[in-house]
Amino acid sequence: LTFGFSTALMNGHVNATYASVELGLGSVAVLGAVTSGIAAVVAFTLSRLPGSFGKAPLITFGAFSLFSIPFCMLVLHCCNSWGRSLVVLYIFQGMGRAVFESTNRAVFADFFRSAQVESAFANASVQVNFAFALSFFLQTVLTEYWLSIIVASLAISTPLCYVGASALRGGWQRHKQNDDFHA
Repeated sequence: LTFGFSTALMNGHVNATYASVELGLGSVAVLGAVTSGIAAVVAFTLSRLPGSFGKAPLITFGAFSLFSIPFCMLVLHCCNSWGRSLVVLYIFQGMGRAVFESTNRAVFADFFRSAQVESAFANASVQVNFAFALSFFLQTVLTEYWLSIIVASLAISTPLCYVGASALRGGWQRHKQNDDFHA
C-alpha cells in the first residue's frame, strides 16, 4: 500500500503542484526517468548485498525512503521555491521503488508456498493498484497535509507489519510442523 500511495502522491500531486510549476511541464518526464534510473541502480546495488543481511533492513530502507517524501513536505515545508532541489523527492521515490520491485516481491515469494505464489503476486498487484487509485481519488478531497500523513503512516507501519508477519509465519510454521509430527 505504501508504494501505491506514495507513487500517486508523486505522480498526481507533486508533479502537478510543484514540478510542472517550478521546473516546467517537460520536467515531469525527466523527473520520472530519474525515479526509474535511481530504482534500477538501487535495486542492482541491493541485489549485491549478502543474503545473510536479511530482508527486514531492506524493507526498512525502502519504507524510510518513502517516508522521506512526506517528511520533506510536512517538516521541511517542501516544495515551493525548491526548484531543481525537487529531484530529492524523486530520488527517494526511486529508492522506495527499488525495494518494492525487488525485496518486496521476494518477501511474497518467501511467505507463500509455490502453488500460492502466483496468486500472492496478483494480490500484491491488486493492493498496490488499489492504493494508487484510492490516493488519486483522495487527492480531490484531502489536502497535501493529509495525503502526506497517510503516506508517512503507511511507511512507518511497513517494517512493523513485516516483522509482525514474519513472527506469525514462524509461529505458524512451528505449529504446522508439530501437527505433521503428531499425525
